[in-house]
Amino acid sequence: MTAPDSADRWKYGITAVIAGVLAIVVVFGIALWKFEKASDIGLVLGAVVSPIATIVAAYFGVQAGSAGKEAAEENARKNVAVGAGLATATTSDEVGAALRNIL
Repeated sequence: MTAPDSADRWKYGITAVIAGVLAIVVVFGIALWKFEKASDIGLVLGAVVSPIATIVAAYFGVQAGSAGKEAAEENARKNVAVGAGLATATTSDEVGAALRNIL
């Protein structure tokens, strides 16, 4: 199984957000129907909203971290290639060319 690309991961995130919001709305409706006091409704909503918000926020945090990791790995690959060019340079012209590639 291949890893989902960035666009797919964000689609999954939007799906998670929509599912979370729908779950909160459903619980809110049930709480309004079952309870009369605002404090009871708030208690039920707090118990449901907190874990949903935490899970959705964690999902997006992991996605942002993953994107940063991919960018860092790409930069590392480029730096290794530049370092290899410098390490194999034997003349001043080759060193100059390798240094120009860095800048």
